[in-house]
Amino acid sequence: MRQAAIVLTLAAVIGRVMVPSAQAPPDQSGPAFEGASVKPNTSGERASTLRMPAAGNVTIVNAPVRVIIRTAFGVRDYQIIGAPNLIDTERFDIIAKPPGETPPRDIPLMLQRLLAERFSLRARRAVREQKVYTLTIARGDGGLGPQISPSSDDCAAIGAKRRPGQAPIPSDGPIQCGERMGIGLVALGARPLTRLLPTLEENVGRQVLDRTGLTGLFDHTLRWSVPTAT
Repeated sequence: MRQAAIVLTLAAVIGRVMVPSAQAPPDQSGPAFEGASVKPNTSGERASTLRMPAAGNVTIVNAPVRVIIRTAFGVRDYQIIGAPNLIDTERFDIIAKPPGETPPRDIPLMLQRLLAERFSLRARRAVREQKVYTLTIARGDGGLGPQISPSSDDCAAIGAKRRPGQAPIPSDGPIQCGERMGIGLVALGARPLTRLLPTLEENVGRQVLDRTGLTGLFDHTLRWSVPTAT
């Protein structure tokens, strides 16, 4: 099955020198940060953080450029076409100050402009036909498997009973009114099955469409094997 998907096409190499490109200057009409510090991170660490609070500075630590692009354009990896290897190998620390009273919806636009000015990134949106996966019911009788069942939890009542500072949801076992994501694991408590789709897409590298026809809230646990490095 094929479906048109929105893709982000990158037309320029991201250079190590953080200066605006002399050609095809970026659009200067959109929202912009008041100031931004962009520095390469050569620590060799794998962990990265990205904080975009409702107020205050946007802080990005040790993030690959790919992560910044995903955040700025609201796309997934399979929607980024034609990007150079540098977006995965080069990592950066960024501290950017938005103007006061900046609405949250403007922050991605500011990141787009920062990428254009500091990384010489040129991007355009296009529609391409791509292969997709579909999520369907496997059993011919429409029955559900042992790891999924309709949820009867009253999440409003459960949330009201939870005390401030209560211990976090355990890393294993049943889950109530929440989500747990891990390596080879997605566990949902009283959540729609559509919550599975983003994690599935990240792992299979394609868009995943819900064709189950199941509505409502479910308790569901999905586990899969993860290849180990040899």
